[in-house]
Amino acid sequence: SALAERFTQILEEKMASGGMDSSLVNSDPTLSRIFQNYDKGTGAPNDSDQRIKEAMSYIKSEPLLTHNKHAKDISTAVPWKGTESNEDANLRMIVDSKPKAIRVGSAHINSNKIFTPPPTLKQKVEGAKSSSLEYLLNKEKQGNEPDEEEDNFRDLYKERLLGPSMLINSASPSIDLVGSMASNRINASINQQTGLFDSPEMKHVRGKPLNSEHLKNCTDSNYFMNQVLNINDVLPPWIDSQQSINSNCIRLRAELDQICLRSSDMEYLEERMKLLNSTIRTYNLQCPSSNLHKFKLVPVNEIRASYDRVVDKFPTLVAAWYDQNRTKKNVQSFERNTGGFLNLFGEETSQGTGSNSGTDSTITETQDGKLHIWKAIKDVFK
Repeated sequence: SALAERFTQILEEKMASGGMDSSLVNSDPTLSRIFQNYDKGTGAPNDSDQRIKEAMSYIKSEPLLTHNKHAKDISTAVPWKGTESNEDANLRMIVDSKPKAIRVGSAHINSNKIFTPPPTLKQKVEGAKSSSLEYLLNKEKQGNEPDEEEDNFRDLYKERLLGPSMLINSASPSIDLVGSMASNRINASINQQTGLFDSPEMKHVRGKPLNSEHLKNCTDSNYFMNQVLNINDVLPPWIDSQQSINSNCIRLRAELDQICLRSSDMEYLEERMKLLNSTIRTYNLQCPSSNLHKFKLVPVNEIRASYDRVVDKFPTLVAAWYDQNRTKKNVQSFERNTGGFLNLFGEETSQGTGSNSGTDSTITETQDGKLHIWKAIKDVFK
């Protein structure tokens, strides 16, 4: 009860101050039993200290305190000793009886909005790489101009920066074909019984060092492979690509000079040039020297060049058209006498004269005095 706790508190104060007589304690068995539970030197209860230490260890290991701020504040708060004023006690009872007020702020107002998690470290690294590459390639758009040319420049500089090894497969079919051809030629020239080359020139070569002048810019394997290709008159893949690209460009420009472009033809022209540009890109990667690289085709520039070529050859084209079309085409007139339904099977009937009915044709050729200039202009651009 409260009275017993008060008496115990008074006894502890007396014992702490040293005013407690040992004879008085020994005379009363109750006081003697209480006195034995306390340390005579300090007056602090032994069991209570142990219980306090255990409670503090439990509180420190409580996982609730790591994420609950209210529980952590309660555990670290100074306990009440009972000597507080009535105002403090009443204030504490009022605060404990009321629920915690809801904070009114940006977090409460924007509670309905979707929360976007922060980017991960991998996403940040990828974003930094793409931003640095865009800055290096100068991808910023200027005005409302189309970005097709910028994409072409980006592909070109990407090839220069990363190198062809990042864009093409090192084990391409053309390289494998050359390597297998060289291996077959070497194995065919070796004698299977002696293991030596069946060539009298090998007697002069065996045991002698190679000429260092031939090996300045390539390895031994590349040098001998090139020698095998030269002896067998085999062209490198990029030379074959160069010839096909040149023929395709000439054929495309010749067709441009002969047709009159419409809006529907422009889409076909752009798609065809896109395929040709992919071939040019592959050729530039295979070509060993940048001096032999080819520029990609631009539809607008090719149309302008075709227009300039047609304008330069316009008098010659008009004269050729006039020589070809100044005479009307030959007209053939036929007069046919059929033998009826039986003539379908090759049976012809004769009536009156008794002769077979045949086919008569007459050819007329007339001169046209009109020049038809407007038609000539349209035919030139047809």
